[in-house]
Amino acid sequence: GINAEYGGINAEYGGDGEDGEENLTIVDKVVALLDNENIRENIKYFAKEPHPAGGQRNLDLGEEVLRRWKSYGFDDVFNNDYEILLSLPTEESYIKYKGKIQYEPKNNEDSNIIPPFNAFSKNAKVSGQVVYVNYGRVEDLEKLVELEVDLIGKIAVCRYGKIFRGSKAQNAYEKGMIGMILYSDPSDSGSKKGDVYPDGQWLPDTGVQRGNVKSVKGDISTHLYPAYKGGYHASGEELAKIAPKIPVIPIPYNDIKPIHALIEATSNNSRRMGQLQNRTIG
Repeated sequence: GINAEYGGINAEYGGDGEDGEENLTIVDKVVALLDNENIRENIKYFAKEPHPAGGQRNLDLGEEVLRRWKSYGFDDVFNNDYEILLSLPTEESYIKYKGKIQYEPKNNEDSNIIPPFNAFSKNAKVSGQVVYVNYGRVEDLEKLVELEVDLIGKIAVCRYGKIFRGSKAQNAYEKGMIGMILYSDPSDSGSKKGDVYPDGQWLPDTGVQRGNVKSVKGDISTHLYPAYKGGYHASGEELAKIAPKIPVIPIPYNDIKPIHALIEATSNNSRRMGQLQNRTIG
């Protein structure tokens, strides 16, 4: 991590009376220094190549930030070394139906481009009936139970949105489900909201949302504490207690459509609830 202090700026903002007015003036001055072209060029520079955590490119960019901050005149800029637990896929995920691969991430010749996955998902292969669970909220799962849909031993098909993806996985696990397929619905973040990339800001049907599914803040092995090198890190059974309990795989909307086509749909308060035939995810 990079830390910086600058003696000429009061870091606090807001408040009543003279202090609030003074801080507002400082913020106004800082905002006035911003330049749209500089922002554009910085984004291009830092985003032009993949830079996954733990990789050389990410280290290089960290060193570049360090160099730039020093050049800006901050009083003290330095690096801290942390030893964190990273989650990276060792094998590509897939979805099978009747022994045939229905979905797997596309291979990429650039080893720096990691295929879509949900970090800290449990490493496991599961097989079972698939149930659509809407957003995976507690109330969604309770509605299924009310409709007498058996969730135990089933794989959840779940749309992104409303709550954190890790909470979706935890909710499903607590109802006895054994896995989850996540996708972004066009009505939440895609074509039904407006123009999709590259013509607009919304996610195309081929897009996949990444992200972790851990339920703790910060480094999973040093929950709520700095992950200093040489410090205490949870491992083994202790780590397993706080790690996600089911495998989770994110896929594009284009690839969830064949699954939805097989749903024996029902209607209840404008929500689609249904079940699919047996599938395997791993």
